[in-house]
Amino acid sequence: VEWDDSYLGNAYVSVKAFNECGESDFSEEYEVTVDNTVSVDENIQEFTLQVYPNPNAGDFILDIKSPAKEQIIIKIFNISGHPVYAEKDIPVDGRYTHAVSLEEFPEGIYLLKVTGKNANITQKIVIRK
Repeated sequence: VEWDDSYLGNAYVSVKAFNECGESDFSEEYEVTVDNTVSVDENIQEFTLQVYPNPNAGDFILDIKSPAKEQIIIKIFNISGHPVYAEKDIPVDGRYTHAVSLEEFPEGIYLLKVTGKNANITQKIVIRK
């Protein structure tokens, strides 16, 4: 969608769906009143965290992407809130991939917390054996 950021007034929006099976007709128009517009830079890079596989048998990979060079802390807690794993002062410059093993811990739900200058992410990890 291209939009004139200075436009104020009524706008008419309609949508259509498409996928590998084909595409639909456009929906009926929906009238909206534009009082103020704010644009978002679509190239904004965010700190991201992926854990795979999840669920797992205790061995998994952390894949971390950071838009800036920074130091992070990784902590994993059991469901009772007790820490079972921790690493501090990990340098991340764009991407960090790390294998973690919690094989000695029982099945259950664990919470992974990654913190840093641009990061404050908590994610659930499920261990099934």
